[in-house]
Amino acid sequence: MDRKTLVCLALIATLIISNCCIVYGTEYGSHDVTGIYTEVIDTVYSLDIIWNDMRATYHSRTRWNTTTLRYENISGPNSWICDGYVKVENRSNAAVTVGATCDVDEGIVGNAVSGTFTETTTTGGRLPSAEGTLGGAGPIGVWELDFNGIPKKFVSNIIIAKATITIE
Repeated sequence: MDRKTLVCLALIATLIISNCCIVYGTEYGSHDVTGIYTEVIDTVYSLDIIWNDMRATYHSRTRWNTTTLRYENISGPNSWICDGYVKVENRSNAAVTVGATCDVDEGIVGNAVSGTFTETTTTGGRLPSAEGTLGGAGPIGVWELDFNGIPKKFVSNIIIAKATITIE
């Protein structure tokens, strides 16, 4: 080899050795990492509302007297018989509060009649979330309708009131 080649090889070797670094692993400190897991769950409201026939019948204990040409009371009390009820099943992943009201049509039955719902279950109007329930049924509430008061005479099979369910 000639001298130029040896000098070049020596320079190349020097450059290679001078550019090499030896790195030693050194820990300069550590820090804990805190993780936060968030889950966005949408509230889904789903309620099954089942109304029964919602019929109310007033039994007046009167009869027409053909002699006096007047209605007369006969024995026994006047009474309402109502088979109206509404059943609400909460299938939501959130609790709901249910209310039931009845607005009587005073133009039909007069202003002496009132309609009221009574809850027959023990929820107090509050139906808890269906989350975690078993058997495919959510919490259920039942409200029964009743009427009080003496109505004016009205035509049979006519709408006498509007029942309303509210959900909050």
